[in-house]
Amino acid sequence: MSKSSILRELSARFDGARRIKLSQAGSIIGYSVGTCRNKIQKSTFPLNIVTEKSASSNDKKHVRHYVLLTDLAELLAYQEAISSLPTGKRRVGRPTKAEQIARAKKKIGSLAMVS
Repeated sequence: MSKSSILRELSARFDGARRIKLSQAGSIIGYSVGTCRNKIQKSTFPLNIVTEKSASSNDKKHVRHYVLLTDLAELLAYQEAISSLPTGKRRVGRPTKAEQIARAKKKIGSLAMVS
């Protein structure tokens, strides 16, 4: 999916909003609220954060964190593109049963072509 199609899907899901709460964005990318807050504190959260303070108080408890849908769509498109790339690396250890079966089928197929 392209960034624009992901953005359309997200916009429809959140009723045309341009920004969503941190908890909603975190659940989409697979983070809990606590993990999101910890990553923001360490400056390792993968999205830009928009903070909004309450007008009535300067207390830290009245700060809300939001994420722009365009940033979220860009991250999701990037993650999808990365996940579709072949890794080329084989895991360490004995081949899995699925790998053994695939290798056997490939070997049988190449023998049938030779005959």
